[in-house]
Amino acid sequence: MSQDFVRRLPDSGFVFQRAAGIGDKIHVDFTLLLLLVSISAYGLLVLYSAVYPDQSAVMSQLAKIGVATCVMLVVAQIPPVFFLRLAPWLYAMGDAIDCGVFFWR
Repeated sequence: MSQDFVRRLPDSGFVFQRAAGIGDKIHVDFTLLLLLVSISAYGLLVLYSAVYPDQSAVMSQLAKIGVATCVMLVVAQIPPVFFLRLAPWLYAMGDAIDCGVFFWR
């Protein structure tokens, strides 16, 4: 294991490590997930109060939130190094699209 970012006091013999939980194994921060769920629930509550007789908008939004959550959990399993290697290409593609919009609008 690399010695980068190892949390310990020099020459103390005591290492600050915690056991890997389920959140570490599936690469999910449960605090952020709880905040995301609470904000989504509040948004659904506001939508429910706005379109009370017709529930199709609430169910549609709930399905979209469910799909987005599944995509988030799948993307969380991809190592960050993959995104670091892909970033320059995505940036160049975004620049090309911006130039295309500028010249062909």
